[in-house]
Amino acid sequence: MIPFFHRPGRRLRVVLLSCLLALSAILGSSAWAQPSSDSPAAIDPQLTQMRTRLDAILKGLDNHPTDESLDHWGNEVLRLQSKADSLAGILTPRLADITARLNQLGPVPTGTKEPPDVADQRRQLVKSSSTLDSQLKLAKLLSVEAGQLADRVSTERRMQFQAQMGERHRTFFSSRYHAELRRDFPNDLQRFEELGGELASSARQTPGSVWSLVVAGIVALLAANFFIRRLLLHVTATRVPSGRLRRSVFAVAVVIVAIVTPGLIAKLLLLGLNWTNTLSDNTDGLMNSLVGIVGLAGYIGGLGNVLLSPKRPSWRLLPLPDEVARGLRWLPGTLAVLAVIVWLALELPSVLDISVNTTIAMTSLAALAQGITLAWSLMLGERLRRKSQRDPDTGQALHRPFWIATLSTLSWLALIVGIVGVLIGYATLGTFIITQGLWLLIVVASAYLLSLLIDDGFMTLLAGRKPEHPTPQFRLRHQTAVLLSGAARVVVVLVAIVLLINPFGGGPAEIMHSAEQLGKGLQIGQVLIQPSSLGQGLVVLVLGILCVRVLKRWLKETYLPSTAMDPGMCTSTATLFGYAGVLFVAGLTLSALGLGLDRVAWIASALSVGIGFGLQAVVQNFVSGLILLAERPIKVGDWVSLGTVEGDIQRINVRATEILMQDKSTVIVPNSEFITKTLRNVTHSRSMGRVQIKLPMPLNTDADTIRDLVTAVFVEQEEVLDTPAATVYLDGIENDRLMFNAIAYVESPRLAYTVRSRVLYEVLSRLARAGLPMMATSTIVLQGNAGLPLGEPPQS
Repeated sequence: MIPFFHRPGRRLRVVLLSCLLALSAILGSSAWAQPSSDSPAAIDPQLTQMRTRLDAILKGLDNHPTDESLDHWGNEVLRLQSKADSLAGILTPRLADITARLNQLGPVPTGTKEPPDVADQRRQLVKSSSTLDSQLKLAKLLSVEAGQLADRVSTERRMQFQAQMGERHRTFFSSRYHAELRRDFPNDLQRFEELGGELASSARQTPGSVWSLVVAGIVALLAANFFIRRLLLHVTATRVPSGRLRRSVFAVAVVIVAIVTPGLIAKLLLLGLNWTNTLSDNTDGLMNSLVGIVGLAGYIGGLGNVLLSPKRPSWRLLPLPDEVARGLRWLPGTLAVLAVIVWLALELPSVLDISVNTTIAMTSLAALAQGITLAWSLMLGERLRRKSQRDPDTGQALHRPFWIATLSTLSWLALIVGIVGVLIGYATLGTFIITQGLWLLIVVASAYLLSLLIDDGFMTLLAGRKPEHPTPQFRLRHQTAVLLSGAARVVVVLVAIVLLINPFGGGPAEIMHSAEQLGKGLQIGQVLIQPSSLGQGLVVLVLGILCVRVLKRWLKETYLPSTAMDPGMCTSTATLFGYAGVLFVAGLTLSALGLGLDRVAWIASALSVGIGFGLQAVVQNFVSGLILLAERPIKVGDWVSLGTVEGDIQRINVRATEILMQDKSTVIVPNSEFITKTLRNVTHSRSMGRVQIKLPMPLNTDADTIRDLVTAVFVEQEEVLDTPAATVYLDGIENDRLMFNAIAYVESPRLAYTVRSRVLYEVLSRLARAGLPMMATSTIVLQGNAGLPLGEPPQS
């Protein structure tokens, strides 16, 4: 007998039965984990029984166990470890409670006698504490020993797996093999006949009325399958939002129907077959497993049909030409039938106890049929692709992408190795490679379908259709949908990788146990990271940031504008609130994760080292930004001049400040520049703008006339303030010229340039009309607020 031949068959059931295995593992672990009684007297027998079973399994490992024994022991050891962990979880809070009560009593006072009731309570607590402590230590010890034993069982299974992969048997071309097969086949055929006779006898004992109901049920299922498919097409086309989500939902629904229909039909047939419960336990177990495999076959057929979709190209999930999809429409059904045949070839030998030679013949023929089918599909698909995809100019077939060519080459290599391995005698290795080829197709296709459904669901339901002019709200929804879709698809890929690695020594029980252990938490140093804590921390972080943003927006747009604060102060206050809110949410998130300030001290130490070497400038700018927001030497909307940079403050961020220049460009200035360098704020403290004009006039000019003319022009300007009043000064006589200096004030420095220009136009016009010429070599000096030269009008 070849024990390993049963392993690939069991692996093929994982896709359909994964949910059932998870549920049974959870229920099984719960049944093991929950003791019949919580009293210490009931826990001691369980610990003793666990110790006995672990010793028995340890002893059995030294006696060359079979593959079936290792499978059974591996699952049992994992259940024992889960049970020990559960008992330890029950005992730990009890011991802590009793310890707290003892601490409350305190030590026995010296020189005094305790009251009888207190002394009796102390004795009972000490006794209970001693019992619980010993039980807790034993439970933790058993958990460690069970984990070590599970590792040893897994190692033994891998060693047997490697040994069986290299085992060689006689080939089909060997005359000795044919002689042995002819010798063993009559006995094996008799066992097959006995199985058939048992099934026929059980079927004859079922009443005819029951078979009539079974047939009626099968007809009803087939009719329901037909109408449900049409209903699904109508519902997805009319009810599901338009877009790619329609085809993804329809594909998943069709796959579910493809699983349920053949599975229920097989279950009805089994119900009629074993109506009188006359089948033996082995036969009944075989037939029940066959029902699951029929469901898996339906899954393979349904999954292949929705991926190829030969009749509805617009609903096709795979980017294939129509000729290829139509040419391969036979493949899903064929692979489904072959999956059942291969499973029967792998499972029947253990049930019927047939000879090794017949087992090799059955498994090899089934594997060869599956391998040849896969090879033919690869060859036919490539031929159809070359025929459908040709260069319109040269008529030659287009080249495939590199990754597709690489996958095709690897697939051919694996199939050739598997088929040749079966033919030359390495039946175990060849069968394994070929069956895992089908397993690989199932897992990859399933992951592809789930990834499409996840991506289409998030992008359609959360992001929605892209508008002609995307808004910030749409961009936020789109980014959230992309992140959630990516995270979910990463989980799908990780699960797919685990399922692909599963046949190489691990089983569903090991996967469930690993998931259970991961659910209990991951210990990193003194910190225990649990999935529940991570989930709580993520929820707190997301909700906290959302609340901070909502409150910040309410402050900035609703509350603060209703106060006496200027717009710059409102913006600064809202920004400071945002920073404080983020810090508060970060503290709440750490608390939800179970990380106190003492736990993150090492993070602060690492950050201090990083700041000392490479983050000095970042921290300096951050602190400078806080100073700017607190002291407010500048605010949003101010007109500032810093070195060669002059413009309006647009935004004060954590690290830098944005300044809008007069040419509409934006300059990003580090915040530390405003603290360490000399800054000129033109609009600080509601400063006024000054309009200054200097006029050189001839010596014979009437000074009073010039003074009255310029003063009249200033007074006529609405923007010029009455207080302080406009004034015209005579600075002196320079180079045979009278130098007049006219000064007026406006409400804002931003108005100075415009008003000065209008005043200058009007003064020059009136001088010309009055016949008062200026000196030919005269110069005009235009000066803004506090003597700052301004060559262009400021940006308002």
